[in-house]
Amino acid sequence: MIDFRHIRDRKIGQWAMAYLAGAWLLRQLLDLISDSFSLSQSVGRIAIILLSVGFLAVLVVAWYHGEKGAQRVTGIELLMLAGILVIAGVAGGFFGRSGGGGEAGRDPTARAPVVEQGSIAVLPFVNMSGDAGQDYFSDGLTEEILNVLAQLPQLRVASRTSAFAFKGKDVGIDSIGRALRVAHVLEGSVRKSAERIRVTAQLIDADNGFHLWSGNYDSDLRDIFAVQDSISRSIVEVLKLKLAEHDPDAPLAPEQTRDPEAHRLLLQGLAVSRPGTRGALADGAALLRQAIGRDSSFARAHAELAAILVIQSYLRQIPRGPGYEEARTEARRALALDPSSPEANSALAKIADWRDWDWPTAEQYYARALEANPNRARTLSDRAWLLMRLGRKEEAIRLSARAVELDPLSTAMISNLGSMYVYAGQLEQALRTYRDGMALETTDRSIFLPNLTLVLADLGRHNEAVQTGTRAVQTDPEDWFAKACLGYAHARAGARAQAEVILRQLEQRDDTSPYVLAVLNSVLGRKDRAFALLEQAVAARDDFAADVAVEPTLSDLRGDPRLDQLLQKAGLPH
Repeated sequence: MIDFRHIRDRKIGQWAMAYLAGAWLLRQLLDLISDSFSLSQSVGRIAIILLSVGFLAVLVVAWYHGEKGAQRVTGIELLMLAGILVIAGVAGGFFGRSGGGGEAGRDPTARAPVVEQGSIAVLPFVNMSGDAGQDYFSDGLTEEILNVLAQLPQLRVASRTSAFAFKGKDVGIDSIGRALRVAHVLEGSVRKSAERIRVTAQLIDADNGFHLWSGNYDSDLRDIFAVQDSISRSIVEVLKLKLAEHDPDAPLAPEQTRDPEAHRLLLQGLAVSRPGTRGALADGAALLRQAIGRDSSFARAHAELAAILVIQSYLRQIPRGPGYEEARTEARRALALDPSSPEANSALAKIADWRDWDWPTAEQYYARALEANPNRARTLSDRAWLLMRLGRKEEAIRLSARAVELDPLSTAMISNLGSMYVYAGQLEQALRTYRDGMALETTDRSIFLPNLTLVLADLGRHNEAVQTGTRAVQTDPEDWFAKACLGYAHARAGARAQAEVILRQLEQRDDTSPYVLAVLNSVLGRKDRAFALLEQAVAARDDFAADVAVEPTLSDLRGDPRLDQLLQKAGLPH
């Protein structure tokens, strides 16, 4: 039988209350430290276990204390109590850092732990069809659900590039949530057999791994958009998001086509074109044309074909003039069928921006594309370039930074943000951004090397600039831009002979931009030759020449009245 007088005499209650109060304060402190220094979420769990063990130890100490007959807590015993709390805190912090962090815990993208509650990542749905050749279908279905959710302005949706970085990798949901800075993760699977599909989906709280919702759908391929709509609506309900007030019952995923084969061709075309090589883009365009041949009213097929044609024209894989015009035609056909198409509006924005140099029209189309889908990181980044050229530096940096928030594992988005800092004159911040990108565990980190070379050269760190430029050329010996950046680094370092050799090599190539040749001539002191090449670039609306108003590598030409005349011709601020 329990004798409560012994418990009272030994002050076990006082010891327990004192310990629990201290443990609670330590837990709050650990939460604060975890948020500030991006510690693993396992810190809290480990600390709770250790503090629980410590609680039992305190009760034993209290009983022993009472057995000795002491009626007050001694200084030594207070130190024992504090020691237990300190050991729990230190051990929790140590193990939280070194274990349980997962792959993403070591990723530099985890440096900003702030997570918006209205945020989600849609992971690639697993292909359960038993045929790896059907990956394009499960990936395509995932992307379509992602695009539906991305059109909700109150929801931040991680972009495809970052979400698909985890495909096939054994990474915990909590690690994915930290890497993509999202509060929720949607995952699922797709089983396709003939004309039938089975889709499973589950919404998970990224912080604690709890399943908030799950659903199973057996459907005919003709009803694939109804399945997407049902999944999207379930997520809206669970996350308590408000739909557009003017038509809350309108489908979130409207039917795009009634022809399953046309839809299949679209998904396959997008998957094939994804690598972005000359052959991949050509094959993707061919499949999209087949989809349009089956259903000429398929708006998205027209829009996606326009997007590929724009890229092919920009990269000079097809003749620029006819290529851009065909892209314009396809985008306009898409808008006639679906005026809100973000893909079509984005394609027309790029044509107005890159081809026509019609800056007001480009801005209007970018705005329409982002109104239809505020989570399009690529469009945010492209619009940032336009705003920077027009002198709206702070807004450009803000949009580009938002693009990185949406697509934190995209080297392209990080590289563009670095360029915004360069054009704004914030070279040290640009250097940090490029090096953050270089720290990513990705295969295309070489994208940063040429621009990193230019920044180091302009900062006067000439040895580093030449070394980095050499690495860039070694990575891709055929990249004329990388060679030009190395030539620029040599010229800034005073190694004129090496710069002249690279300039002569580039002049012998047909694909070298006259704008880039102008930059090299400028840094070598040949101003007249530089202006002649700039005139040529502006007249041809060279892709690089649109940056002439803000290009830092042309600093040697600033103040020359000929530059103001060029800016006036280009319709740029001067």
